[in-house]
Amino acid sequence: MIFMEENKVSDLFSKTLESAKGVVDSNTVMGTPITTPQGTTIIPVSKVSVGFAGGGTDFASRKDAEGKKNFGGGGGTGVTAKPVGFLVIDAEGGVKFISVDEPANNEMTVSELAAKLPAIFAKIKEFFEKKKAEKEEVQEAEEDKKSAEGKITE
Repeated sequence: MIFMEENKVSDLFSKTLESAKGVVDSNTVMGTPITTPQGTTIIPVSKVSVGFAGGGTDFASRKDAEGKKNFGGGGGTGVTAKPVGFLVIDAEGGVKFISVDEPANNEMTVSELAAKLPAIFAKIKEFFEKKKAEKEEVQEAEEDKKSAEGKITE
């Protein structure tokens, strides 16, 4: 068993790990629930990865006769969070997981849907513009018919 003396290296590691704990908690993995007016609750789910590195040393100075030790060291933490999906709980208590990346039962993923949204909106806009043009043609034809009928009766 190795006895680890409290020193600046252990202090460095402790403070770095405390900082990482402050960033990564249960709310990072399971987000804050969102409840819709219809009673459905949506909970975002993320994948969190944490990397930690550090090192240091205490060393005596050649000039220092008292044996006073100097310290050199450093540490760092990297944290990434990636959305995985959403946990959906309907008003009746049914639970469903909607994945962001992997479709289930040949369903479209959220990222695929987001990529297709501009084309979907363009088609919807085109549909309404076509309906508007058809309606204008019908109105023009009715106006022409009324004006032709008016000339015949004169």
